[in-house]
Amino acid sequence: RLQITDYRLQITDYRLQITDYRLQITDYRLQITDYRLMVISASEVKCVLFTWLFICYKYPIEIMISLNKWLVMY
Repeated sequence: RLQITDYRLQITDYRLQITDYRLQITDYRLQITDYRLMVISASEVKCVLFTWLFICYKYPIEIMISLNKWLVMY
């Protein structure tokens, strides 16, 4: 009987872990949207664009790898 109850507790703990993981994903998405809103509302949008273009020109391969990783996450 003790083994059965321990197994049930493990199942419930696993379900809680899944819900925590989902909450983490939603928090991550909210952070991304907040970051985009900050970039859009920033007054130095041109500066951000110039730095982004410079980074793309300087490190194109690394950016492609990071974008692929980001797309695989979703």
